Amino acid sequence: TKTSASFAVPKDWKTYANKIRFYSISYPTTWSIDTSKAETPNPEENNTELTIFKEQYRLTIYFPAFFGPATCLFDDESKIGAPEIADRCEGKYIELNNSRRRLVTPIVLPDHVEWTIYSNDGNFFATIPPINYVAPLGYKVDQINTMDQILSTFKSL
Repeated sequence: TKTSASFAVPKDWKTYANKIRFYSISYPTTWSIDTSKAETPNPEENNTELTIFKEQYRLTIYFPAFFGPATCLFDDESKIGAPEIADRCEGKYIELNNSRRRLVTPIVLPDHVEWTIYSNDGNFFATIPPINYVAPLGYKVDQINTMDQILSTFKSL
């Protein structure tokens, strides 16, 4: 089941632009950004990431495809033509700007929850680039919605 999220960027949000990897992303002034691993001079370096965070809520984007692309087939997609290793992502999902999806229900770990974000590569939804959300066990849905809004501003330059 699909839920779509549309969003207009507020004027008071900050925008970060990465001129090495050629992308930008906007975020609320009440959130922080860690660019310490995002601006490495070598674009081929495999340990590159950008994290936008507030308290225990983190949105992280990894460059390049840090742990190889994983393909996820959502309930509305056919397995015909899909890679053999494609996972089935069953259940309700949120669609962000028609190009990214995440399941509504997170993965629950002992001390936090996580969501993997899948981007449409033209054929299927995959972890290109790998993006994830991390939140505390008793997370607030409005903070996850804010991460969706932040991610909806992510674009190539």
